[in-house]
Amino acid sequence: INQIDFCDAGGESTSSIKGFNTNQVQNQGDLAFFTRISAGIAPIERMRITKEGYITKPYLPAFSGYISSAHNSARSYQGAQIMPFDTMYFNIGGHFNLTGSNQYKFVAPVAGIYYFSLSQNHTGRVDTRLYKNAAVFHGGENEHESGAAWEHHFIAGAINLDVGDTVHAETNLQDGSRSAWNSGYWENFTGYLIG
Repeated sequence: INQIDFCDAGGESTSSIKGFNTNQVQNQGDLAFFTRISAGIAPIERMRITKEGYITKPYLPAFSGYISSAHNSARSYQGAQIMPFDTMYFNIGGHFNLTGSNQYKFVAPVAGIYYFSLSQNHTGRVDTRLYKNAAVFHGGENEHESGAAWEHHFIAGAINLDVGDTVHAETNLQDGSRSAWNSGYWENFTGYLIG
């Protein structure tokens, strides 16, 4: 390992760049970037460029989740409501809120361009929208046929966010005695920082 350390005025390491020789015979190596979040805690690897040129970012803000069966009764409510994505496949950094005043909303931890996608299973006509803060950013409507069979639609968008901006999904069921969503893997809401 070869490394460059960056220190504060007192000589305490704040960050470093490390080059790892991963294959001595072939002269192959990775390059990793470390930062420190607090005094007394060793710098943590935040990004790595592998010998193949892949970039890994294990702390990149990202989430992906679905709606559990706990919300099956709410899916028949007519009118607009926040889609209750309450079960996470992953929630790196915990920036998608499952409780509190921003429940079922992603709160941007850093400014940048984020990508969001939403897939939805339903038996009624739905008007579904992605909101940036309190304003509609993107939406899609699915006109359902007369039967009560399950149909599916998908919306996505890249959104420029400042620190503290929120993104959430709302749906408006326009048919009585139908379902605005299913539960489990039939629904998905995903978001992550592009850069």
